Amino acid sequence: MAEGVETEEQRRILAGLGCDVIQGFLYSPALSAFDLEAWLVARHAERWAALVDERRAEAAQEEMWPGALAAM
Repeated sequence: MAEGVETEEQRRILAGLGCDVIQGFLYSPALSAFDLEAWLVARHAERWAALVDERRAEAAQEEMWPGALAAM
């Protein structure tokens, strides 16, 4: 685990060295417990929204070409 990562270049170097767990200002400044909870909720909400959009697009494709996605 790397702590204090502030730039994308630092992240790339660490990733190249096999470090895949990092923290630092690159992602967020220090947060209170309350602010951390709000940040996590917002972050996961964006991920869930993207997943829902992806699933809706797949469903729309399935409606256009029944069975086509299942065959993939």
